[in-house]
Amino acid sequence: MDNILCYGQAYSWYFPSALGKNEYQENTVSGDTIKFIIQNDELQTIHVIGGSQGQYMSGKSQVVDSNVVMVIDTIEYRSNYIEYALTDSLISLKEKAYVKSGAVALDAHLIDFATDKKIIEAFSADITADTIVNPYYLSEQIQPNIIPVLLKDGDEEIFGNYLLYSIETEKGRIIQTKTDFTEGMYYGKKLYREQKDIYYVKEGRFTTCDADEPHFHFKSSNMKMIEGKRLIAKPVVFYIESIPLLKLPFYIFPLEKGRHSGLLPFSFGKFERGERYVKNVGYYWAASDFIDFKTAFDYYEDRRTLNINQRINFKKRYVLNGDIDGNYARTTSYNSEFGQEVSEPRWTINGNYSHIFSPDFNIRANGSFQSDSRYQSDFSQNLEELTNRSLRSQISFSKRFSKTVSLTGSMSHTVNLDLESRDDLLPSLALSLPAFYPFGAGKRNNEGKMEYKFYNSIYLRYNPSLRHTSNRSTIAEVVDTTFIIDTISLDTTFIIDSTDSYRTRKRYAVMTHQPSLALPQLRFGHFLHLTPSLNYSETWVKVYETDQSIDAAIDASKIYRSYSYSANVSANTELYGAIYPNMFGLIGLRHVITPSASFSYSPQIENADPEVRTFTGSGLSSSRRRFLSFNLRNLLQAKVKSGEQEKNVDVVLFKSSFTYDLENDTRPLSDLISSFSSSALPIISGFSGSMKHSFYNPTDSTEHFWSPFLESFSVSASFHLAGNKFFFDDMYESTQDSKSPKGKKTKEELTKNNQASSGWSFSANYSYRESGFNSTWTKSSFINFTLNFKLTPSTAISYRQNYNIARKLTSSNSVNVTRKIHCWTGSMYWVPIGTNRGFGFKLSVTDLPEIKLDNNHDSFTTQSLNR
Repeated sequence: MDNILCYGQAYSWYFPSALGKNEYQENTVSGDTIKFIIQNDELQTIHVIGGSQGQYMSGKSQVVDSNVVMVIDTIEYRSNYIEYALTDSLISLKEKAYVKSGAVALDAHLIDFATDKKIIEAFSADITADTIVNPYYLSEQIQPNIIPVLLKDGDEEIFGNYLLYSIETEKGRIIQTKTDFTEGMYYGKKLYREQKDIYYVKEGRFTTCDADEPHFHFKSSNMKMIEGKRLIAKPVVFYIESIPLLKLPFYIFPLEKGRHSGLLPFSFGKFERGERYVKNVGYYWAASDFIDFKTAFDYYEDRRTLNINQRINFKKRYVLNGDIDGNYARTTSYNSEFGQEVSEPRWTINGNYSHIFSPDFNIRANGSFQSDSRYQSDFSQNLEELTNRSLRSQISFSKRFSKTVSLTGSMSHTVNLDLESRDDLLPSLALSLPAFYPFGAGKRNNEGKMEYKFYNSIYLRYNPSLRHTSNRSTIAEVVDTTFIIDTISLDTTFIIDSTDSYRTRKRYAVMTHQPSLALPQLRFGHFLHLTPSLNYSETWVKVYETDQSIDAAIDASKIYRSYSYSANVSANTELYGAIYPNMFGLIGLRHVITPSASFSYSPQIENADPEVRTFTGSGLSSSRRRFLSFNLRNLLQAKVKSGEQEKNVDVVLFKSSFTYDLENDTRPLSDLISSFSSSALPIISGFSGSMKHSFYNPTDSTEHFWSPFLESFSVSASFHLAGNKFFFDDMYESTQDSKSPKGKKTKEELTKNNQASSGWSFSANYSYRESGFNSTWTKSSFINFTLNFKLTPSTAISYRQNYNIARKLTSSNSVNVTRKIHCWTGSMYWVPIGTNRGFGFKLSVTDLPEIKLDNNHDSFTTQSLNR
């Protein structure tokens, strides 16, 4: 007997391990037909045909927690045809072969599995060569491939033509590879897996484009990839299609997500005009979850200047947070007067810090220092830094001693770079104290509820503050200097204007006391409410002896005291009126009128030294004042019904106010200020306006109380519309999708990926204003609108315009077009008029937007390589 044939869903079990050994092996296989080949009375080969699948289990005894247990590894496999050679311990899977071990799975046309060595070989087509002797020349022999070798490890996929892999060591190599990782796609002729997460790639390419022929890629002859961390390559050439654009001797591509260490994105610039430079060459180190460091340098060719910058960030949640950054540069320049080069050190230091010592105590600080006033203008390209001409350092704290007592303070140091002046606030303190109720704050009744009397609302509040100020500045003076030179022929006199400068200082301290007394509100029925109040303020001023106090003839040995007080009483009421038509969705209308009036009084007090008040800007003085203030508020509300829901809407709000000065005999009435707004208009939002009237004739100042003159009027409104339809549909784009079985995306997927849920939007803001009188009357009217729409799901167009309606001209407008084409995004803008008019174009990689061709920057930035 030389063979045994079994058919009709046949099964076979095989146990190759010897009895009594500390290992276990079992191979189970099934199929439509199983043929057993026997030679010399021994089973040699097993052939499984049709629906073949099997399971190979192996294990060894291990000691776990002082117990001997058998740890089993399971390998599943299947194919159309299986051949198992018992003498060689070799399982051959042919036609649509599949092997799975844990999270690692393998698809191929042909797979050989050596069970004794646990080595797997996979092929994309039938071969005749000995792969062990000649494994590097398989490319031509296995073309065209029938089923590409596909190795899946978790979410990552590696494509190839040939695979040699050891299950025990997790090492292997792949020839003619394509690897799909979450960070991008990797191609290579040969790929070695030395460890579980370490790969070596020969003649490799990296890209984020998933097309069969990538539209761009980075190519390197040698790559080492540490999965999830970094890809090291040398040299590196950047290609668009097959055109090389940039070459670097080596580069490190960070693959880590989120915050991680790595090289910084650097840039080259100004190759066509201006000074050439390279910027931000350096490294970022994420030392821990609490601290990180960044160090980099910039080099400017013409100035031969090396600028080193460093930054430290530190943070501990709920405790502290801060950063420190500094720049150091040595500028080399040629001094024509002395005929030699001069090297000058220049620097900046900036920092921020906050510390929460406890829920009741925290400190915040920030500071900016630099060596000279022109540092930022010479090195920075940030508009805010270029225009900022002040350096400010400050530290502040807040301490709460109880729920009602707290102390806050700050110190600051401000330097004006242009005026060469310095302002110091050392310190500023404010104390908040609890309110004092002389007649009690109420008491509880027998039921535990608080009961209040009218006198319980009387309380006294006192909040003192202290401010100590110092100012230093430089004053330049022009000095006339006369030189007389005696000569034989004549006397010559020269008068030369020279500039001399000196430092001057002002220093003083001010303590302010502001006690306030709150009086009970008086109610007369349900309509009239009276609210009286009394305010008192007192200041103590200490002027220190400086050159400015001496010039102002202020005695620095004295403390200057001044005070003032005022009284105020206000009255208000509310009047209501309502109707309920209950028709067309309108349930009711309500009109609320709120008139109010107040009277303020302060006596004549002259107790402050005028020189001190002028010198410090502090110190109190009060002239006799008697003011009447009038306010009127009108609110029209509506209750509407939409379906089963009811809601209240403010139809229109109108407010107006003016004052009457009882101490002014000529023009006691102030201007009448009015404003109105509404939120009930459909589509339109932000509708509001204002008016200003004068009670006096502009020509002769005669009073016209009942017919005031309009001085100014303004109104503004805005509205917004949006839709989710396109003007046209994109033609079917055959973009490759590595995670799609067909490798292509539908129009619906393209629409979703382009975030095209909103197809178009239109917004406009309108403003109108007129002011003046007769010949001086002026009008202005503007409308600003923005139109955004998607011509197709991948083509977006936006238009912005500012139109002066009064002058009938466009003050500014711009057009921007953005188009996504597979892995690229192109944008074009056009500004036809204005100071910034011009035309621009940019083409960038969608997933790596910093890789771009930009006609406005004259630079190629490598920031994308370090995202």
